[in-house]
Amino acid sequence: MWPQSLDNCIQKLPDGNDRIIAIKIELRNQNICLINTYMPTTSANSEIKYKEFLDIITHISEKYTNLTTILCGDLNGTLKTSRSNQHDKILQRYTSTQNWMNKCHSQDDTFFHHNGRSTSQIDYILTKNEDIIDKITIMDMTGINLSTHVPVICALAARTKTENSKIKKQSTVKYKIEWDRGNTNLYKTKLKELLAQQISIHNNQTTTDIVAIIIDCLKKAEKQSIPSRIIKLNGPKIKVSPEAKRLLNLSKQKHRIWVVKGRPTGTDKSYIERKEAKYNARKILRKERAIEKENFLSSTRTTTFK
Repeated sequence: MWPQSLDNCIQKLPDGNDRIIAIKIELRNQNICLINTYMPTTSANSEIKYKEFLDIITHISEKYTNLTTILCGDLNGTLKTSRSNQHDKILQRYTSTQNWMNKCHSQDDTFFHHNGRSTSQIDYILTKNEDIIDKITIMDMTGINLSTHVPVICALAARTKTENSKIKKQSTVKYKIEWDRGNTNLYKTKLKELLAQQISIHNNQTTTDIVAIIIDCLKKAEKQSIPSRIIKLNGPKIKVSPEAKRLLNLSKQKHRIWVVKGRPTGTDKSYIERKEAKYNARKILRKERAIEKENFLSSTRTTTFK
């Protein structure tokens, strides 16, 4: 679930179930309780099970009141007011009464059904302490993402106790700010608020200090109102067969063609070919992961009985 280098500052908590996992993360200035969940999907009478899962989340957050709590995952409900099924209403009421905050101001969807007709925003990172999260980004769908969901990532306004410079280099992330998709009115409002706060706090500052304060306010306002996308992300690379690599590259090619044509759906040739390419790549990767898992279990059993 996490790099071995972070084992000394991450501990799995005993709470949750097969779809709710909680871990404790020790940071330099505070500790975090991270709750990751895959909430029940919408079906007949699923509201009861959905509320039961929320009760488990509430129990965990109340049990570890000494930790800063973050809730993330596939909530199978949206906080956007454009949709309002039973799960949406329950989730919106729950986050309001339990004081869960969503610092992501993007309206981009995070779930894209394979049929191409259904999309929604159901993946979230929520917190009860807005200062712990620096920025939340909803990533774009890419040709090598074979899931129906896109990743939602965040940067914490804190550091782990690990001081390994090699780890920092491997986890380097570069963003591109997308001003054309941003909420400029919200940006101006946030900037005015931040500047007003800083001016009231800092008096008799030098020109250099004032410039630094303005730059800091510009960055904070941008993070709160302007979306960005990742253009560089270094992380672990999975081992795949030559055939799987070929199918992944084909999926990337078909995805680019589909994007250039304006992301059409239905009977469009580029949409159908992209869908087929992603299916074939996903199929072979699942097969290879299953074989890899079986080989690992077989070797474990062999070692145990020796």
